[in-house]
Amino acid sequence: MCAKQVLALGKVKIFIYHDLILSNEIWQKNIFYAELNRLYPHLQYLIDFYNFFKKYETKNADEADFFFVPIFMAGLQFANIDPELLVNYCAYLHRGRHILISTGDVGQREESKYEMTFEANPQRAYNKKYEWLDDRFILIALESINLHKQDIPILPYQHKSIDAMERNRDILLSFAGEMTQLHLPKSHIRGGKIVDFKNKYQSEKIVIGTEAEVFQSLGESCRAVMARSVFTLCPAGYGRWSFRFVEALLSGSIPILVSDGYVLPFGGKVEWGKYCYICEERDLFGLTDFIQRLSIEEIKEKQENIQRDRHIFEKDFTMEQVAQSLQPSLADIAIGKMRGPETMHIICIDVTNKCDLSCSNCTRLLKNQDHFWEMTPENFRLALQSMKNYKGIIAMIGGNPCIHTKFAELCQIFREEIPSQYQRGLWTNNYFKHLEIIKETFGALNLNPHNEERANKNLKDLHEVMVNKRGFNGGFYVGNSEHAPLLTAVKDIYPEKEMWEKIAGCDINRDWSASIVQNKGKLRAYFCEVAASFDLARNTDNGHEVTLDWWKKPIREFGDQIKHFCTGCGAPARLKGSMDKDAVDTYTKSNADLAEKSATDKGRKILLLDGTEELGHRVTKYAS
Repeated sequence: MCAKQVLALGKVKIFIYHDLILSNEIWQKNIFYAELNRLYPHLQYLIDFYNFFKKYETKNADEADFFFVPIFMAGLQFANIDPELLVNYCAYLHRGRHILISTGDVGQREESKYEMTFEANPQRAYNKKYEWLDDRFILIALESINLHKQDIPILPYQHKSIDAMERNRDILLSFAGEMTQLHLPKSHIRGGKIVDFKNKYQSEKIVIGTEAEVFQSLGESCRAVMARSVFTLCPAGYGRWSFRFVEALLSGSIPILVSDGYVLPFGGKVEWGKYCYICEERDLFGLTDFIQRLSIEEIKEKQENIQRDRHIFEKDFTMEQVAQSLQPSLADIAIGKMRGPETMHIICIDVTNKCDLSCSNCTRLLKNQDHFWEMTPENFRLALQSMKNYKGIIAMIGGNPCIHTKFAELCQIFREEIPSQYQRGLWTNNYFKHLEIIKETFGALNLNPHNEERANKNLKDLHEVMVNKRGFNGGFYVGNSEHAPLLTAVKDIYPEKEMWEKIAGCDINRDWSASIVQNKGKLRAYFCEVAASFDLARNTDNGHEVTLDWWKKPIREFGDQIKHFCTGCGAPARLKGSMDKDAVDTYTKSNADLAEKSATDKGRKILLLDGTEELGHRVTKYAS
């Protein structure tokens, strides 16, 4: 038995591409872009995160959980420059997710409702979306809309401290800023609605205007006016987020956020309703009535919450939340301990689910699949071509591949595409009429007749000729085998931490193979041959596209498959199962659908798990 893997949450490890910020040429351009479009706060965000991520830095890319790309995204976006060349500098894009600081208004993942185009305004940013910006990247962004699930929205914290001033709050509601912005439609909050609001409600208690207008009227800066205001109006601009929102909180004023679609960050940690109000843009002109209906006690409670929890609105809290968001989960830690296809000495191509046996707890889940299928010769050739740079054994498996109606043609294609006979493998329980073509084609053999009398002698003789006399690789297994159940989902048996420990040390991942199958007519790649079996049994498609060198992808890129399949698989549990000859499947509730379907449709014997006696050996114990 392998040593038990113990998973512990540790400090996240981040590899940093220092040259992308320390290069004098790049840094001077960053300064230029910041000056050109008044983007110094955004450049400071980049610097802040660069310095922060140094606390988590690893110099070893192989052990990194993430990779930080310190390029000035906002500066490049506003200058309408695609940073693709800088991104392509990153040598480890294939190794794990890369972090970008993207604090611009819009135009990050997909176009927003108010996206500016180059034709509409040549001075405005985001002429086009970045085609390279896929799920290899994590955005740390001020904009919370149109993000992907791995992205991290942050609060627009202030770089300069704002003291909590004890002022008489003699202004009920204020706004000091741009009343309108070019190129925004009238339907936008900054397309003229604030001007209309000012014209209707401006008074001694309601102060609305540009910064210059408010200063001329009151002789104070916009922040000083916030410190006098019970409420501060925080409308959306080109982006949905607002610096003013945080400025108001730090000034002790209650923000009223008017920004449809914006989602405040850290929602799982911060109850924003304790500190602010949210007003739909369509309800702007009912805002004063809403304020008048608020009780003094409710207003006072919000003000006290803001003062007490002031730290939430400051830089250190945002940094802490980002660090926690990047903290690897138990699943991520387990995945990091698993083998990727590139490190496996065998990768399988599953060519059919046809088989002449009915073994208990079959690793191919053959009795749980709805119909017979065979890989086409054309797809088999494409599968082999995707493996042309692979130096290990490429094993043709099934079912029993020798039952494939075009087995001879597949062998011919195998010889054409993979020159070395030592690399061409066959996993079979009976070769039937194909002895000569097998001797010509294959140099690696896994011969397991499962004690089937008609196949025992044939496979023993084949092993004698190919392995003992000709010197090829191969194993021949006499007698019956004990199969641990696969339908006993590990998530039904163990608590989460122990479950992921078992997945990290799964025998299938450590000793068996990645796989290519034909799923719904298409070639699909899986980090694990059993994962492919579950997909076929459920008529789903969670495979990866089969392209040249797909097998070189690091194990983290198969994380979606691992999280989807491994928790529902029994192999990591390594429970005591049945002898192959018993033709019975043991299952738990998560796989009851598969077990019961095979019992109903095919008369399969099934057994609901009763007890969890673990094996003292690998998940499958072959005969000698």
